[in-house]
Amino acid sequence: MPFFYFLIFTISITSSYGQNTEKNGAIKKPRVGISLHSGFFRINGDVDGNGLGHSIKVQMPLHTIFSLRANVFYGSAKGLNDAPWVHAVYGGGLVETFYEPYRNQQEGWYPSYRTNQSIIEVEGLFSLMKTVTKVLDIKIDNFDFYVLGSFGIFGKKTSLDLLDQNGLPYVNMVSRASSGLNNDIAADRKKIKENIRGIYDGKYETDFNYKGLFTHSYGAGFSMKITQLLSLGLEHKRIFYPNVDYLDGIRFRTGIDQTLMDDKSSFTNVFFMMQI
Repeated sequence: MPFFYFLIFTISITSSYGQNTEKNGAIKKPRVGISLHSGFFRINGDVDGNGLGHSIKVQMPLHTIFSLRANVFYGSAKGLNDAPWVHAVYGGGLVETFYEPYRNQQEGWYPSYRTNQSIIEVEGLFSLMKTVTKVLDIKIDNFDFYVLGSFGIFGKKTSLDLLDQNGLPYVNMVSRASSGLNNDIAADRKKIKENIRGIYDGKYETDFNYKGLFTHSYGAGFSMKITQLLSLGLEHKRIFYPNVDYLDGIRFRTGIDQTLMDDKSSFTNVFFMMQI
C-alpha cells in the first residue's frame, strides 16, 4: 500500500505543457509556458555530494511533439568522504599546490567540499506520448512523457574545508575519525563522518579555480495537467561537464592511479508550470 500511495502521489504532482488544445471544436496554438523547478542536486565524482537545485524555464513550442526551453539553473551540494586522501609524497592523490599543508601529515585529510554552480542552457523536449498518440490516432491531453537534451554554459565555485580555524591542517585524522568504531561497515562509515563533522570547522575556506565552461545533459520527465493553463511535473536529468574533474576538489585517487574521469551531476525535481 505505501508504494501505491507513492505512485498516486507521483502521478498527481506531475503535469505538462506544449500540446495543442481544443475548445468548442477549435484547435488553439500551444502557449508559451513558464515553469519553476526545485529538487535534489547530486554530484557524482570521486567524492559524492548532495544538495538542492532550483531553476526557472521558459518553454516555447515548435511543434505538437517538440519544444525548446531556455533554462537558468542554480545548485549547491556538499560532500564528505569516509576514507582519507594523503599527499603525493606518501603516494596519495593530493598533488595540487593547495594541498601542500598536508605534505607532513601522514594520516592525510578526509575530503570535505562545497560546490556551487549556475547553468544557462537551451533544452530540447521530445514528447514520446504525443508521438504515440499521433501514430495511433488517439487523443490524450492530460498527461505526457518526454525525453530531453540540452547544451549550456556554466559557472562554478568549489571550496574545501581544508584547514582548521587557525589556518592549520587537521592533524592525526585517521586516529581521531576512527574513534568508536565497532566492525560494522555501514555503521562505521556513518560514525566516521559523524566524528569528522565534530572535528572540522565547516567553513570551506579554501577556494580554487579550474577550467570548464560547457555542459550538456539528457533526461526525461512525466507530467499532468491540473487545469487548462496550470500543470505539475516530475523530471530527472543527468548533467555532464566535458574535461572537468574538480567539482569535488579531487582529481586523482592515488599518486599511481591518475585516471581521469569527468565529474557528473544529476537534478531530480518537481516543477510547476503556467501557460501564458
